[in-house]
Amino acid sequence: MKSWHLTSAIVLFGIFLSINGFPATYDLTGQATVISSGHWNKCGVSNPTSEQSAVIFSQHGDSASIYEVNEGFVVEALLSGSQYTIVTDYCQDVGGVDFCAPSTCTFTATSDSYASGTCSWTRSDGNTCSGGYNISLTKEFQSSPTYNATGLWIFSEQPGGSNNCGVQTPALTLGTLTMTQTGNKATAIDSNGKQYDGFVSGSSYTLVTYYYENYRTVSLILTVTLGGGGMSGSGSCRWFWEADTLCGGEFALLVDRAWTITAGAGAGGTISPIGSVTVPYNGNQTFIIVPNQGYLVQDVLVDGVLVGATKTYTFSNVQASHTIEAVFRKNGGLPFLQLLFDD
Repeated sequence: MKSWHLTSAIVLFGIFLSINGFPATYDLTGQATVISSGHWNKCGVSNPTSEQSAVIFSQHGDSASIYEVNEGFVVEALLSGSQYTIVTDYCQDVGGVDFCAPSTCTFTATSDSYASGTCSWTRSDGNTCSGGYNISLTKEFQSSPTYNATGLWIFSEQPGGSNNCGVQTPALTLGTLTMTQTGNKATAIDSNGKQYDGFVSGSSYTLVTYYYENYRTVSLILTVTLGGGGMSGSGSCRWFWEADTLCGGEFALLVDRAWTITAGAGAGGTISPIGSVTVPYNGNQTFIIVPNQGYLVQDVLVDGVLVGATKTYTFSNVQASHTIEAVFRKNGGLPFLQLLFDD
């Protein structure tokens, strides 16, 4: 299953399915083993497959991403009911010339953990050349999630790591990642807007993403194991820069759960910091409230509850998300009365 490239054909097929398809019957999200067998080949080039490969299957709506674990390439599958379809270009160097053959794989799920079908390909380079094989996909057992890690994660990349090619390592300078966990499924958005999809097994989280850079595909496989009550953990990021170059690397990560405090202020003053403030688990965060000239602090609401006309408020040992809002009023009295009301 080497050297597959996404093509516009899959986009056109996606339009067809979006009009004529059906909602997905099964959900194959998780890690699985794909086995190919029963090969047939009508020309003297290799079939576009390996005998067995480990994949990460991330299903979302009427499509799915399939990541080959060892080589890092990604293909897209389109869904219609229990049927999955992949359309790609299989490219091969023949005598120094890169020939590409359209390849179509169609497989049908019979449960949330098994699917089977066939792949076929045809190449025309002056000589008609085609072949195919049978495929089966078996999802590995996943333990029930130990934690629900919905919320913010704070990442830090550890020194060292490997880079076996001369391109820049796609370091996780994302800082924070917003996680949504529903059962065994997990999705996340980093601070650059990149989406990750994956699954949970026990306390282990596997998240995958890919993007295009300089007309090439970069794919990332992020694995994290949480501990400490689900509030911290460690893991690694494997990355591949265009699968058929076998170019990539790996680096270690530390991760801490975090929380968001949303701060706002009404007319007549300010609160600092303002907006969404990220606070590490068990961290502290102080807010400063300053009325404008001619205004007083009328009240401060924390999680919707009045806490008085204070000019500072500190959240201590934060273990949940919170809100804080400052309310102001005009100072309509004599100047010396401000000393009575403005603390």
